[in-house]
Amino acid sequence: MTPLVSVTFMLVAILLLLPNVLYTEQPVISHISNDVVANVGEDVQFNCTVENVGRMSVSWAKRSVVLSMRNILSLSDPRYTITETRDDVADNATYSLKITKIEASDMGPYECQVIVSATDKITKKLNLSIKHPPIISEERTPKSKLVTEGQNLEVSCYAEGFPQPIIYWKRE
Repeated sequence: MTPLVSVTFMLVAILLLLPNVLYTEQPVISHISNDVVANVGEDVQFNCTVENVGRMSVSWAKRSVVLSMRNILSLSDPRYTITETRDDVADNATYSLKITKIEASDMGPYECQVIVSATDKITKKLNLSIKHPPIISEERTPKSKLVTEGQNLEVSCYAEGFPQPIIYWKRE
């Protein structure tokens, strides 16, 4: 290969692989949904709006696992859907990730990602919390204590739930 052909080939490869470098304005995630608290079985939707989107790849991820790229899902769970609403005149797009009939395993951080280059991305996160009723930890909460009259008694109770349970004491 001649040096001129080699340089031309490299330039074409760079332009094809990194089209985003041609855009003068950097993309901006102008909106992402607030954190969500929901019950098991409910539907949730997360929205992410990107300004100056151009031909950038925008994805949703959960704990570093990519769930979608543009308007294509990368997982086969039928509860998940992705929609892309573009406004080419304003050069923005909103990417909506919907999860129907949420499960406890859906809980956690979700991230909207704009892939700027092979080594650079712009991100914003939100968190999905799933409500669940309080459960008293039987291993950590003693069922009974024996003390003699006049001694101090300290009683503890450990419970988990979301939102964090408030513990009340009642004497029977």
